[in-house]
Amino acid sequence: MNKKNFVAAFACIVFSLTLYGCLGDEAPPAADRVKSPVKTLLVEEVSKPDIVDYVGLLNADQLVRLSFKAQGRLLRLNVEEGDFVKAHDVLATLETLDLDYALAASQADVDGARAQLAKAKDALEFAENAARDIKSLYEQEAVSRQSYDKSVLDLNLAQSDYASALEALSQARIAKNQMESMRSEAVLYAPFDGQIVSVMAQEGELTSPAYPILAIANDNKTVTVGVSQKDVQRIRPGMASEIRMGDFTLAGVVQSVTNVPDMETRTYQVSISVEASNIPVGAIGDVLIIVGEKKGISIPINSILSNTIDYVFVIEEGLAHKRIVELGAIDGTSVFVDGLSPGDELVVEGMSNLENLDKVMIIEE
Repeated sequence: MNKKNFVAAFACIVFSLTLYGCLGDEAPPAADRVKSPVKTLLVEEVSKPDIVDYVGLLNADQLVRLSFKAQGRLLRLNVEEGDFVKAHDVLATLETLDLDYALAASQADVDGARAQLAKAKDALEFAENAARDIKSLYEQEAVSRQSYDKSVLDLNLAQSDYASALEALSQARIAKNQMESMRSEAVLYAPFDGQIVSVMAQEGELTSPAYPILAIANDNKTVTVGVSQKDVQRIRPGMASEIRMGDFTLAGVVQSVTNVPDMETRTYQVSISVEASNIPVGAIGDVLIIVGEKKGISIPINSILSNTIDYVFVIEEGLAHKRIVELGAIDGTSVFVDGLSPGDELVVEGMSNLENLDKVMIIEE
């Protein structure tokens, strides 16, 4: 064999081996592949509430601290912290012995002031008559100028004494009224239906008007939430909300929105009125405020795969087609996406075993 024929034969052998190797590594046609079992759902455009979620604190709409008007020893305390009470229920009582003594003393002061006023009135009437008579005599030149001036001075003094006695009686009556009020309020009543949220005294302790012994909150409650600058622009009074506190779920309505942030937290306070409940003041819970409506394609989060990019598989003519998606707002176990259309058949189970253009076998529920 000459050199030219040898080179041609060698080239033919290399080409044959190369062709054989390429054919041996080539994946089988789609028609010959094993079908992968998957479950699917039809993609639909949905409309869902647009919700912002925060943590809120339950407060009373009205919180009142109660104290007695007079100093005294606490005789009886009828409630404990957490008790629910009705308006006019007796909450506590004071010992009244000292108050009774003080009331009796104030009555004696009134009686004494009334007697002094009577004397001052008699003296004034006497001075008025005397001044009138002396004036008449002075005009007839029957008495001296000195006598006339003295009668005028005596009348002025009598008028001043009467005014002082009248003021003294008025002050004594005010003091007596105050003591009567203190004595009548030796019994502390609930000002409204509500819950005792704090007890600051014990039976036998000496109480003072400056220090409350009880705090009561009414049944109307509000939830306060600190929201971000971004979200506060979306929240308006009247918007519906839902408050979840443990096993309880309360319906609420946005009552007010502040436009000045808290200096420490830099959040904006939103107040939400909620329905009556037995949940104690100070409870913390999740607050969901419905700020609008979201429309679009929403799919299960677990149907999304990621390999530097987010993608899903959709079925077209029995084959799995890889489709890149862009993620949007998350809603529980679902997420809004771009890249799909209503009617697409989305793989929701078995997608982790798929490659692009794999044949599939759809498993019915």
